[in-house]
Amino acid sequence: MNTFPIWEPAQSEIGAEILERFSKHQQDLKKLLEDSSDLIQKGAVISSPANRNIVYTLETAFDIIVAHEQRHLEQAREIRRMLPS
Repeated sequence: MNTFPIWEPAQSEIGAEILERFSKHQQDLKKLLEDSSDLIQKGAVISSPANRNIVYTLETAFDIIVAHEQRHLEQAREIRRMLPS
């Protein structure tokens, strides 16, 4: 599945370290989610980065992000399989 043009990368540099970079990104994201628990408990609402007229709770936003990150993990694994060892 392709992404919306707004989120297409300007250029793509994918190397053998892709899964390591992804892992570091996931650690950072996990910390952000943990640090936001008070906002989730308060029911914080944010707007979509694609359309500020679309709003949802921060908890829902994190659910969307986690699902999106799972897609990226599969993409990274596919790229890594295609790279020479």
